[in-house]
Amino acid sequence: MCTADGTTSVCTKHYTIDPRRDLRNALAGIWKVNVDVHANDGDYVQTDGYTTFFMKRYGKLTVNASPEPVAKGGTITATGKLSRANWDSHDYHGYTNQRAYLEFRRPGTDYYESLGYVTTNSTGVATAKVTATADRYWRYEFRGTMTTSAVKATGDFVDVR
Repeated sequence: MCTADGTTSVCTKHYTIDPRRDLRNALAGIWKVNVDVHANDGDYVQTDGYTTFFMKRYGKLTVNASPEPVAKGGTITATGKLSRANWDSHDYHGYTNQRAYLEFRRPGTDYYESLGYVTTNSTGVATAKVTATADRYWRYEFRGTMTTSAVKATGDFVDVR
């Protein structure tokens, strides 16, 4: 679709990509956009690498903080799983050896604070232990890679008594 204003035209093109049909895992990463423009008078312009973007596999992340409730001074174990879309098999597999940042939020606030990270194991599981000091919401955050989207788990509330 193009719109013209005097000697200037603006053209856009939208593409729909079906991961089941169009993508394989090897295609995740940086994609280049090449542009070919042909004018009515026969003139044309070709631009290879006009811009780039990342085609990323979708990530999923869970968390379960337990026990619920927990005694003050007790140990909370936060377990989560990081997985990502597998475009070859059309399902999700654990994403191994990735940093999952453990974060907490105090009730009544809307921001999370990071305590550091743990590395996911061979099945994409992250496990961290913290001391229970007060009621908190707990979650993991994965900050993404060149091939996989960033994702945050939904916070899991732990009542400290």
